[in-house]
Amino acid sequence: MSRVNETFSALANHHSPASTPRYADLLTATRQLFCAAAQRIEKHHAGLVENPARFVRLMEDLHSGVLLKVYFTICEADRKWSSAERELATDLAEHLWAQRLPTKRLVEVMREAAQRSQLLQWESLLGPFRRLPPLADDIPMLETLVIRQSNLLARCDGPPAEIELAAIRDLAHRVRVAIDPSADRIPLEEEAEPMLRSTAPTPARSLSTATNSAPDTAPARRTLDEVLAQIDSLVGLEGVKAEVRSLANYLSLQKRRQHAGLPATSITLHMVFVGNPGTGKTTVARLVGEALAALEVLPTGQLVETDRGGLIAEYAGQTASKVNQRVDEALGGVLFIDEAYGIVSHDGSDVYGAEAIQTLLKRAEDDRDKLAIVLAGYPQPMDRLLASNPGLESRFSRRFAFADYTPPQLCAIFGRLLTVHHYEITPVARLRVIHTLTKRYAERDEHFGNGREVRNLFERAVMRMADRLAQLATLDEQQLITFEADDIGPGDGDGHTGHQETDEGDTDAVTPALSDANPVVRLHVGCPGCGHAAWIPFTQLGSTLSCPKCPTRFVAEWGDLADPG
Repeated sequence: MSRVNETFSALANHHSPASTPRYADLLTATRQLFCAAAQRIEKHHAGLVENPARFVRLMEDLHSGVLLKVYFTICEADRKWSSAERELATDLAEHLWAQRLPTKRLVEVMREAAQRSQLLQWESLLGPFRRLPPLADDIPMLETLVIRQSNLLARCDGPPAEIELAAIRDLAHRVRVAIDPSADRIPLEEEAEPMLRSTAPTPARSLSTATNSAPDTAPARRTLDEVLAQIDSLVGLEGVKAEVRSLANYLSLQKRRQHAGLPATSITLHMVFVGNPGTGKTTVARLVGEALAALEVLPTGQLVETDRGGLIAEYAGQTASKVNQRVDEALGGVLFIDEAYGIVSHDGSDVYGAEAIQTLLKRAEDDRDKLAIVLAGYPQPMDRLLASNPGLESRFSRRFAFADYTPPQLCAIFGRLLTVHHYEITPVARLRVIHTLTKRYAERDEHFGNGREVRNLFERAVMRMADRLAQLATLDEQQLITFEADDIGPGDGDGHTGHQETDEGDTDAVTPALSDANPVVRLHVGCPGCGHAAWIPFTQLGSTLSCPKCPTRFVAEWGDLADPG
């Protein structure tokens, strides 16, 4: 503990802390990420946690722990406390405790926080994002925020020393291990709670104060057109989009007939979603719920997710009660049952599963006007499940088929992750992404992860970037946001890394045309305006192109390694 006391002894002599907007923005973004994640669980996945209200409070505390852990890991690395680091300490304290502490009190609070942060484990602080599937999509942003904070802290007072660079590398490694699903033992996040609560200079802040910058927990209901527009914006899934719009048109017509005093034809809202993992089934189910609410077919449109574990009890006679409880939670919205075929055994010997199916069928009939049930899973097992019970086939007759994403669609998903998480990418890195996803698509089996494959590739790129940047003594803003070829991973590309550089002149003087040039590596790109397609050099990826067949100008973000025709 002597090192902590030594480093904070200088802080008492610092009297004019300055605000650092960029650091403050990172702190705010981290809080927003944790609060939004907590509210998502509380609103849509309450069954995944024991006490949803407590989980919301816990996530606020965990966000505090992450910020403190990053700060002290980097700032204590060189055993010095610079003026710039002290200014950031003031900003951090103000963010966490909503008050600008007097210098003496700040020293006391930060000294205690430094000591306690040494006891916090990354596995506890980041546990919810690893443990709760609905939060998995937040992992890239979480990693990005941690990495950017660590780089800012290490470089706030000039080029970082080697020991600070080593601290960044070690921190990135520990974060990577903490969110690794294959980790042997993940400490429960609740283990960190007592230490986090005791670092506050005043009684723990109320959640209302903590979440002033967080998204509203009860956003206004969107219109049907807004929901359908979001569905249309999803990558791929053209058949699913058409089915959803057809269902919306039908229900809208019935509503109009009803308002006109004409008899309406009832229709079952229960559906079957078949497709491999990562094809957007949960996302579409959530949007279908929103659409049904916008049509006033269902009152809330909320989505409740479950699987066999959420429906089958441990003891005889309790399964029906458990199924009814899940259905009651979903009333007014959508009950999404993932891997629904897991409810029953193949040979029909599972009495608990049979009880669950019978209870579910009864509620599907009794509450058909108050609930939409979605059975989801792999195509063939779902077919066997429906064929095993005539009641299932008759009540779940509406089928949505989610096809695997094609390589261009997988690349488009990667591109959206770049946009959402504020990254850019070089042409060579783009080529590696295209090559990697094309290869994995060609080698896919029934367990191909689709969107999850893309997310995993993106997460690995974030961590490789962290390792690469940790080696650099100086760092600018562009480096913090740009993926290089090596970030996509050795061997993931096509082996071409030495493309010719273009002259750095007036880049706006000539807009490259869509033509059949003869580069080392070419990609097949189509014009979104007229459909004309041609081969372009990969060095033009990310550039604005002019189509020779129509006036359309467009950015060639991705392309095919092979002619799709």
